[in-house]
Amino acid sequence: LWAAILMVIGGGICISFSAIFVKASGVSATSALFYRCFFGGLALAVLGFFTRESYGAKPKTYGILGIVVLCFSMDLVFWHNSIFHVGPGMATILANFHVFFIALIGFLVFKEKLSIQLRIGLPLAFAGLWLILGVKPEGLDHDLISGVGQGLFASWWYALYVLVLRHSQKMGERISPIASITVISLGCALFGFIVCMARGDSLMIPTAFSGVMLLAYGVTGQALGGLLFTWGLPRLPASLGGPLMLVQPALAFIWDILFFNLPATKLTLLGAVITLGAIYLTVNGQMKLENRAKSAK
Repeated sequence: LWAAILMVIGGGICISFSAIFVKASGVSATSALFYRCFFGGLALAVLGFFTRESYGAKPKTYGILGIVVLCFSMDLVFWHNSIFHVGPGMATILANFHVFFIALIGFLVFKEKLSIQLRIGLPLAFAGLWLILGVKPEGLDHDLISGVGQGLFASWWYALYVLVLRHSQKMGERISPIASITVISLGCALFGFIVCMARGDSLMIPTAFSGVMLLAYGVTGQALGGLLFTWGLPRLPASLGGPLMLVQPALAFIWDILFFNLPATKLTLLGAVITLGAIYLTVNGQMKLENRAKSAK
């Protein structure tokens, strides 16, 4: 249990630096997508070579993974754009709103129940978000609105990514977790490359420092962080795994304060605590409903 806890915390710490690496790299949103997944995918492919992972599967399996690639790529593009507009901390907290979208999709599509905690948590999360922004309605500028909107779009695509990935894991034939993450990473890198070529975005790494940031982003954010979550989360009870994953947005917010001078007023900090608390409340409530449904079966 403690090994699994440390894996999830370690994964959260690794991924918490991702938004910092993106902002510090100085490249475009799609270029950051390409390099994250290219460097991360290469690292995973090397690991898979030594662990002798098998990539053999039916076309249907790879078809599902193709949908996963699309969802994750769109999530990263919107998230990167949000980082450039509202900063690493805010963008990462916004990306974690996917828990609300997952619950709402479950309610609308799969006829799942919504917990009381979610009904309380959703308005609380937006109230906390408003405190973090610290603005009056007349103070909302286009840059801020765009950043928040793109952060929420990122969370929507990440919700779809999670749901499709869950479906793929329930299929009779599936490849191993390491092989799956490798395929997804390299698929997203290909997606990023095609979009960059289509839009005329440069893939030139501007400085040596940018190269180091992008390499660190790929190896820690995509490869190491993803593997630690993949290994640790299945070994934890759902009631513990969900809250531990909040290490990532909480730390990202702290790094934004330390490295990019995000204003840390009492209202800003209170807003972060309320929003993260609302996300935890929602995760906890939905997990309890899911466990009751399983017990009833």
